[in-house]
Amino acid sequence: MQTHAYKWWKPDGNLYRSIARAIKFTPIVFWGLFGTPLPYKVPMHVVVGTPINLNKTPQPTMDEVNEVQNKFITALQDLFQRHKARVGYPDLQLRII
Repeated sequence: MQTHAYKWWKPDGNLYRSIARAIKFTPIVFWGLFGTPLPYKVPMHVVVGTPINLNKTPQPTMDEVNEVQNKFITALQDLFQRHKARVGYPDLQLRII
């Protein structure tokens, strides 16, 4: 039984890392059903939390960025804990790297 909606591959190595830094994003290759972008038939659960209110600051300090990041991580952890059992993963642990 397929457990993921997509299979994906991200190359590794210094050349790939250099290209990713030059283009300012990390390209990955993904595919689904019959090698197309259509996902495999597996349940996909999406939850949406409440918005995080921000003050618009043209040049935020690192403390301000860290504060918003901490709010985001806390909200993400809360969403995960509240909904993981309902979608069939009561023992799953969230790891934020």
